[in-house]
Amino acid sequence: MADRKIRYVRKLSGEEAVEGYVMILKESLKLFPKPGVPFKLKIGDHDVDSEIKAVDCWCRGPKKPHVHYKVDLTKFFKIFRPHFGQTIAIEKIGENQYELK
Repeated sequence: MADRKIRYVRKLSGEEAVEGYVMILKESLKLFPKPGVPFKLKIGDHDVDSEIKAVDCWCRGPKKPHVHYKVDLTKFFKIFRPHFGQTIAIEKIGENQYELK
């Protein structure tokens, strides 16, 4: 039986591309280390330190606060520059090791 890859796939929104992050949907958090726990993210030939960040949000109004989960890409712009509509995949390749494809 073939190994099943653990993979998160997302088509980037304009906001994600401009602000330099990948939104991680709440139901997909189980694919990653808990927010705030560091992991290695391979981007091309580079291994970079990353983490899921929990960001408080009021986009549904002041009576419906909630949390968004993001992987910040701004510190990686020299090696990876996201763009609107781009489909990315973050695949688990080892213990606390992931690859951006």
